[in-house]
Amino acid sequence: WIVLGDGREREALEAKRRTLRLEQIVDLAGFVAAPEAILRQATVAVQPSLSEGLGSSVLDALALGVPVVATTAGGLPEALAHGGGVLVSPGAPMELATAVGHLLDTEADRERLGRAGRMAAEQFGVDRMVERTLDVYRSVAQTRGTR
Repeated sequence: WIVLGDGREREALEAKRRTLRLEQIVDLAGFVAAPEAILRQATVAVQPSLSEGLGSSVLDALALGVPVVATTAGGLPEALAHGGGVLVSPGAPMELATAVGHLLDTEADRERLGRAGRMAAEQFGVDRMVERTLDVYRSVAQTRGTR
């Protein structure tokens, strides 16, 4: 397991890792400026957020064809709305573990989600996002023009 990211829970995670003697199994990599190289090697990407914005890490995983298990926090359901992953409830570790375990055990589902994820990531490409933003601006401009 490779845990990417850093934050106020780092010391607690390090202590828990030591207590459970998982130093050889869990790598607390911390902040990684360009996580793509690590994500490319991943079997499954896991985003167990309690709160979240859009979830750009999830979009990175989708674009690389890595299946995702994420919570329904913030924008994660939108990021996975077109496929590529499995959503679970925030703060439900057994549900999360079951979903991750299933994907680790089921290559066919990983491959299916990986293909779907690559296609879903296209919804968030730069050209697509620019066009969506312009659509919002146009709709606001039209609304203001009718007043």
